Amino acid sequence: MVKGNIIKSITLSNFMCHTNLRLPFISPITVIGGFNGSGKSAIMIAIGIVLGQRTNALDRGSSAKSLIQNGKSSAKIQLELSNVQHRFNYGFFGNSIILERVIKRDAAHSIRIKNDSGKIFSTKKEDLDYIIDYFQLHIDNPLNFLTQENSKKFLKITKAEDLYSLFLRGTELDDVAELHDEANKKTTEMKTRLELLNEELLEIDARRKKKKSDLDIVVDGSKIDEKIAQLKNEIEWSRLKESLLEIRARKEEMDVLSREVKELDNKINQNHLMINEMKKEEQEKECEVKRIRAEISERKKILEEAVKNYELEEREMKNDLEELTINYNEKKQRLQNLNRLGGIDKLAEKKALLEQKLGMEEKYSAQLETLSQKMAEENERSSSNKAKLVQHRQTESNISKQIEFLKKIEKNKLLFFHTKINDILREIRSCKFNDDVIGPIGSYITLKDFKWNKAISIILKNTLSNFIAFCKEDKIKLKRIFNKYDANFTILVPSSRSDAPINYEKRTGHNFAIDVIEVNHPRKNVILNQLIIMNSLENIILVEDRSFAYSILKKKLWDDIDIRSRPHIQKTAIKYKW
Repeated sequence: MVKGNIIKSITLSNFMCHTNLRLPFISPITVIGGFNGSGKSAIMIAIGIVLGQRTNALDRGSSAKSLIQNGKSSAKIQLELSNVQHRFNYGFFGNSIILERVIKRDAAHSIRIKNDSGKIFSTKKEDLDYIIDYFQLHIDNPLNFLTQENSKKFLKITKAEDLYSLFLRGTELDDVAELHDEANKKTTEMKTRLELLNEELLEIDARRKKKKSDLDIVVDGSKIDEKIAQLKNEIEWSRLKESLLEIRARKEEMDVLSREVKELDNKINQNHLMINEMKKEEQEKECEVKRIRAEISERKKILEEAVKNYELEEREMKNDLEELTINYNEKKQRLQNLNRLGGIDKLAEKKALLEQKLGMEEKYSAQLETLSQKMAEENERSSSNKAKLVQHRQTESNISKQIEFLKKIEKNKLLFFHTKINDILREIRSCKFNDDVIGPIGSYITLKDFKWNKAISIILKNTLSNFIAFCKEDKIKLKRIFNKYDANFTILVPSSRSDAPINYEKRTGHNFAIDVIEVNHPRKNVILNQLIIMNSLENIILVEDRSFAYSILKKKLWDDIDIRSRPHIQKTAIKYKW
């Protein structure tokens, strides 16, 4: 890991709006602010010019002479590079390398490569290009150097082909591809040269045999002739030896390239398997959503029909109630009229009739009350059904969000941990730590057998997003970065910085969780130690058949048992104490 800044400072003299400016770059990130025309862009343009960028590519005129301050005959840019870690020609340069470019109005531009004492190392552009490549200051890489116009063009890119091309340039994979093609071309050339050398070797062998035959004929020749023949043979054999050494070196290069190609093929096949599994899960989710939508639609129709029936019955009961109320009021009024007219002899008959009417009214009232209770119950059922409908809609919305989330994860698996995980990791890489920072742990874990994906995900669900720091200061720095992006990642601090694995008793006769996990990291033992401490992976058995897992549980061989299984494939994990 490169610590500190490669560019230590920049000095501008008579350049654009700056007469004399020196700007140090101390922090990992330097932000320059100011009003329009204050010279912010001039600093970036100066860096680009020193590192070999053309003026027209920086959108600041067609010639570097136009960047000289008005009234001045020349401008000078000095860029100081840190040589502490790279140690390029350290005996001459020491800790700093100064790249200087002088721009003149009436003369050619000049380049100087100096040490911090002012002693000139070179004035050749080839040496400047070599230093830039040695420090990996590739100015044409958009991830290293992005002008204002190129950033605007980048924001307008919508085609996948253009974005992919930018990705290849930014990651320098296109350079790797060119090197690979060049290596293949050189391999073909070497094979051709090897065939020519073999033919030449046959010719040499034929000449050697002829010389030997001549030598046998002239056995009694002078010693001078023998010495001449011996020297010629040595010359021929030295040429053959050099050719064989060159062939052997080329063969070793071919073996290295073949191994790299095989490793890349294995990684591509593994990624294809993971993508196919995620596509299957996505299709299952989509089928489940369609089924739930159909059920909700059918249930909605039933509920709407029931609501209509309840409303119709309610209107009929209200009409019956109004009719009974009107009849009751009419009978009551007629009774009052009879009493006023003095119908004493028919009072008993009218009283009996009235009591009969009142009994009927009470009966109707009881029926009305019963119907009201039924209507209240139906309204309660309707409310319950409406609540279930809302719940089904919420479930449908959650499943849709899960599907969208899975699609995003398929494009960038790191988004599983946090929506801004790329920004978090970028800031972690740019920050200076006392020791390594590892995380998220899940990005380094792969499975030897993908069928245990669901069970292992359940076991490690609270551990995959954890980070590992090796001291309290690094933990505090990580916490600040996480708070900045509102990320709630757990930071683990091992009790020891050693990479030695934890000693645990390895069991036989079963397939344990720790046996199916593979960690791809230089300090993988540190990650495995934390997984063992947090999840007890060495004590979790993975069982494919659910009935076999139940038979293990019935034997009561362990005190603490935890079963984890996939719903559609009988894969079971058992946690136990020996």
